[in-house]
Formats: sequence, C-alpha cells, structure tokens
Amino acid sequence: MRPSNRLFTLFTVLVAVFLMIPSISLADDFQRRINVNGTGEVQVAPDIAILRLGAISRSENLERATMEINEIMQNVMNVAESFSIEPSRLKTDQMNISTMFQHRRDGDPTQVDYYEVRQMIEVTFVDLDMDRVQSFLYRAVEQGANQVLGLNYALSDLQQYRNEARQLAMQNAINRANSLIEETEMHLGNPISIEEYESYQRHNYWGGTSDAYTSQVVMTHDSGNGPDPGTSSAGMITVKSQIRVSFELVE
Repeated sequence: MRPSNRLFTLFTVLVAVFLMIPSISLADDFQRRINVNGTGEVQVAPDIAILRLGAISRSENLERATMEINEIMQNVMNVAESFSIEPSRLKTDQMNISTMFQHRRDGDPTQVDYYEVRQMIEVTFVDLDMDRVQSFLYRAVEQGANQVLGLNYALSDLQQYRNEARQLAMQNAINRANSLIEETEMHLGNPISIEEYESYQRHNYWGGTSDAYTSQVVMTHDSGNGPDPGTSSAGMITVKSQIRVSFELVE
C-alpha cells in the first residue's frame, strides 16, 4: 500500500473514532439521569389591594357629560385625599367618549342620540385594612362613581415568597427522585439541569381571574340600586413554583 493510501486510511479511522466518542458519552449520560417535576406552594395573606372604579355619564350635550365625569373624578380624588392616600397611589385612565346615533329601520344612522363619556381611576391601598377599603368604596360611590371595575390583591414582598416556593419545589423534586430510585442500586447525584414554570392567579371579586396571584374574594351586590360595595374578604394568595429537574444517577 502506498504511503498516501496509508495516511488516508489512518485519517479515516481517527475521524470515525473521534465522532463515536461524544455519542457514547451522551448515551452514557442519558442512561444515568432521572427527570422529575417538583411543586412548591406558599399561602400568604395579601397586604396590598388595588381598587378600580369608573364613572359613566350620558347626555345629549357632550360638554355637560364631560363636565359631569370631571366632577365625579375630582370628588373621588378628594375622597382619596381624606383617606390620606398618596397621589402616587392614584392612577386615572384616559377619558373615553362615544357618540350614539339614532338609526332608521334600514340601519343607517340619522342623527346623534346622545354622548357617552367614561373614565376610570385606580386606587392602591398599602398595609391592607379591608374596613378602610370598604369605607373608601362606599364614599366613592356616594360621590358619583357608578362602576366597580375590579378589586384585586397583591403582595409587597412577592420575591420573598417566590423564593420560599422554589425551595419547597426543589425539596419536592428531590423527594420524588429518591422515591423512584429507592428500590434500585443507584443514588441521586447533582442536578444537571433545572427548569422553572411559575404560576400565579389573582381572583377579582366577581370571580374572574387574571395571571398573577391566587386569592379568594367574596363581594355582594345589590343590582336594584346601582353598585353596592357589600362585604369583601381578601382571603389568601397562593404563590406557586413548578420546576423540572434532571438529576445525575451514581452507583
């Protein structure tokens, strides 16, 4: 065999061996790992309440409807001031104006029927006191707020409880992995990879949910005489962490 052919054959063998090494290593690693899920939950009483109120005014005169909304919003902000709520805890939405038309039988608009003006204000309460929130709500409704758009709860130190939930989730994953290999000759090694899937829900007082926190809230209404603040209970917020861990298995 000529030297050039020998070199080519040797090169081919070396390349084949080199390509086989990673695949053998990966296969060996795959056989010596275990994947498990872990869940951790922490229930905490909320210390923040976020109340959203609104007002609607309808009139054939746009200026009159706008002035009425401005007056209601100012009255609600005056109520907030009387409750010593800082201006930074108040947030008003843009005013929304809709024109309502009279329609002929064929559906085409003929002339303006009335104007509808809406505006929303969001009030954040810290150091949660439900009696204070309810009293504010009553006062705001008395001053013209005719929509209760939402009452949600939150935590001022969410990160602390997230970390607690993560620790519980990791311990849960370790316990599951040890339980699965208990009857084998393998032992749990170091984690190879960790993935986290956090989940929070927040229930508002009429029973809907939004992605954030979990809190049980109950509120009553009297539909006969407009919005009734009723009674409210903040319940508990559930902070939940879900993880997926891949552990090394050792003999």
